Amino acid sequence: MIIKRLSGRRGAALLLIFAMLLSLLPVFSGPARAAEFTDGTFTVNDAGEITVYAGLGGAVTIPGTVDGVTVKSINIASKPFVGKTEITKVVFPAQFESIPSGTSESTGAFSNCTNLTEIEFMNTDTTIGNNAFANCTSLESVDLPENLMAIGGNAFFACHALESIKWPVNLESLGTAAFLNCTSLKSIVLPNSVKTLGGSVFAHCTGLEEVILPAGLTSAGTGVFMGCALESIDLPNGLETLDDNFFPKLH
Repeated sequence: MIIKRLSGRRGAALLLIFAMLLSLLPVFSGPARAAEFTDGTFTVNDAGEITVYAGLGGAVTIPGTVDGVTVKSINIASKPFVGKTEITKVVFPAQFESIPSGTSESTGAFSNCTNLTEIEFMNTDTTIGNNAFANCTSLESVDLPENLMAIGGNAFFACHALESIKWPVNLESLGTAAFLNCTSLKSIVLPNSVKTLGGSVFAHCTGLEEVILPAGLTSAGTGVFMGCALESIDLPNGLETLDDNFFPKLH
């Protein structure tokens, strides 16, 4: 078989057509990046998760939308608020759906925001995941979302200044160590809707003087009140599961 060489104007024209066709082919440049939107202070991805906070701190009001995208949550891997010691207050908007879980006390959504004193929820259905406010040592009071049914483990771990909590009426469970080492808590009056207390949930709350457990409580984990200086606790009749170390240092 004889292959004839292209030459002259015909060859040049064919090469030009070939080059044009190549330019129309899609170019592979690696995995597609999620779109990001910003207003200069907050950056969110196309799922409505905050990926960057570039504000100056103080009282922070999370916007309902950023560049037309509804703000629903926080991208936990991006750690936009972790260790932001300049933040003193956070207001969550009505559209905000969840504070996702972090993997440890140092990687929760607002972990180590040590000057945070107040949080406010505009959405009654916002959920609170594991380690959400761990080591927020200046947080003084919490008014939890009205329809919250579960509090994540270590959610308020070592919030040493926390004195008062307004509990939601439909709350059913408190995760393991959710309020561990909250040394300023003096009184806990849980709503009757609570059925489960995770292990060590109020352990080492050394200022605790009064506890009223809910009538609907059916299960309590290990060391719920370990290290607390309580003199007495009235146990509800419906409590079915009670670990031996529920209150090992009860006076």
